[in-house]
Amino acid sequence: MTAAWSAAELAEFSSQDELFIETRRKDGSTVSAVPIWMVVVDEKLYVRTWEVRTTGWYGRAVRDGTAAVSTGGPKTPVTVEQVGSLDSDAIEAAYRRKYRRYAASTLDPILTDDGIATTLRLTPTR
Repeated sequence: MTAAWSAAELAEFSSQDELFIETRRKDGSTVSAVPIWMVVVDEKLYVRTWEVRTTGWYGRAVRDGTAAVSTGGPKTPVTVEQVGSLDSDAIEAAYRRKYRRYAASTLDPILTDDGIATTLRLTPTR
């Protein structure tokens, strides 16, 4: 069953630069969590990468439709939904606000059409 993020969880995501995402291999074993950037828009959690890939955390998350996330505390299982350009203007603005202190060479790739195409919504499963 999917649920909404709590106000405390959303505040934690908004205050942290990185979210740790853990995915599973095809054999069911887990892969060490990797840090990724995330934004909150309209009480929903979104992540992106630089390009659509069938490998790495992104490929595994899309393939399975599930992952687990953390900002350093307990892991929360999530459903993973590809949303691509849905709400891309609001999500782009959120990334620009949150990560503007980083060099353009670091931020800009997730704001391109290729980056937008990778947008995933993560929803807690409880």
